[in-house]
Amino acid sequence: MQRALSIHDDLLEEGVIRHGGRVLTTHGEGDSFFAVFGDAARAVEAATWSQQRLAEQDWPARARLQVRMALHTGTAGQDFRGPSANRCARLRACAHGGQVLLSSSTARKIRDQLSAAGLLRDLGEHRLRDLAQAERVFQLLIPGLRADFPPLRSLGALSNNLPAQLNRFIGMHSLSFAHFNMVHMTNWVLNGLPERFPKLKVIWIESGLAWVPFVMQRLDSEYMMRTSECPLLKKRPSEYMQEMYYTSQPLERSNMKLTQATFEAMHAETQLLYASDWPHWDFDAPSSITKLPFLNEQAKRNILGLNAARLFGLEVPPAKSGKRIAPQPVAVPAE
Repeated sequence: MQRALSIHDDLLEEGVIRHGGRVLTTHGEGDSFFAVFGDAARAVEAATWSQQRLAEQDWPARARLQVRMALHTGTAGQDFRGPSANRCARLRACAHGGQVLLSSSTARKIRDQLSAAGLLRDLGEHRLRDLAQAERVFQLLIPGLRADFPPLRSLGALSNNLPAQLNRFIGMHSLSFAHFNMVHMTNWVLNGLPERFPKLKVIWIESGLAWVPFVMQRLDSEYMMRTSECPLLKKRPSEYMQEMYYTSQPLERSNMKLTQATFEAMHAETQLLYASDWPHWDFDAPSSITKLPFLNEQAKRNILGLNAARLFGLEVPPAKSGKRIAPQPVAVPAE
């Protein structure tokens, strides 16, 4: 397989360079390639040439590789990252091995010459993962190579007669991270891990904070009715959760009373660590903490850095008062 991957890499790199493109080696995922071209037609030529060479290649036994490709035309973000690169990656994920897909923006650039030659097939509109706007997808037909493939693996490709999914990225982003943390927190606490590993410091990250009081109240309520099912616990689940650490991003602030209640329930003054999620466009600036009206100045300083310093045993530069916060080592259990 290593030899096959080497052939794969050499052929694709040659196809890109031969047609005036540039391979960005740091952008690929796994064994994938990410390349940029100044012209859509050159990108199509590169994909055609590469698929033909891949089909003709004498592969090692049981190691024939079929490569899926996608072409999208858009504005390049900083370091060629951003929405355009993301749309192309999502489009490629829908393809099958040996198939070349074009977004509508790329198809528009070369539609006349490809359509006249019968080399472009309209596959209709498809919803792509994490993208709100559907994409009209086209398939590049390469003479001599396979033209018929199974349905695209897009969100609209249903294998049942259930109603089409109408959800958007907002639904996934609202619930998925919090959902996973709620499941893991429930298993973590009810199975007694805080008692089994009392010196272990745990941080729950990148899922906001609104889920925390919900889980506290639900677990406490169930625990008081079914205490015998959690023999390792010596106190309420919420008390264990109050000893854990959490990061603030994305901080929910639409209802300040609920935000304040959340901070109080989780002992945010000592247990919360500010996080920004920079450079994502929806990052939280430090003002997300400094502008909270219910926090005193010391609590804000703790959340913005001092809590993290204590947790990780970092030395903090002297404050204006001249006081220095001594680092506290973090103990972890032995295997």
